[in-house]
Amino acid sequence: MPLPVIANIYRCALLWDNGAGATAVNVIHVRLGGSISDDVYNLLNTSVAADMWRSVSSEFKINTVDITPLDGTTATSTYATAGATQWSGHGSAAWVAACSAIVKWPTLTRGRSYQGRTFLPFTGESQINDSALVSTDRAAMQTAWDTFRDDIVTGGGSIVVASYGLSVATDVELPVVETSLATQRRRQDRLRT
Repeated sequence: MPLPVIANIYRCALLWDNGAGATAVNVIHVRLGGSISDDVYNLLNTSVAADMWRSVSSEFKINTVDITPLDGTTATSTYATAGATQWSGHGSAAWVAACSAIVKWPTLTRGRSYQGRTFLPFTGESQINDSALVSTDRAAMQTAWDTFRDDIVTGGGSIVVASYGLSVATDVELPVVETSLATQRRRQDRLRT
């Protein structure tokens, strides 16, 4: 499916890598009027915090962020994070491929096209207890994701759920870090040889 055209919306692909061949991508969408990709990256870079990735193994970093304006014409811009701490996983080094912490993106509009989720990859083994996030890690992540969303708003933007089928974007109210973990079979299948 081609990318939709939605004014002032930027597709931000966060590219995870451990330098040994295991990769994953998380996508979030940001609304920022009258801006360019540089502005969006600068807002992200000053808003992300290490505890957002507390479930992710410390072997992994978001080394690059690809930002694509959903304007139908502008090319994707790639930004290197320079290995900054706020872009790095902070879980135990031993990781599980198919297990993901979930950040839900609820909006005030009902329906599948208006609800989003981010499956954080490569959960550290020490962050798991009976198929759930350890409660102290979940609480720290919740606080960090709430602050991230607030910082984006303070910076003049918003986190949105972008429906590619409807070509609309809806503002997220407050993110929710779920206690229960989910599976990402696609990620595990990619790692099989």
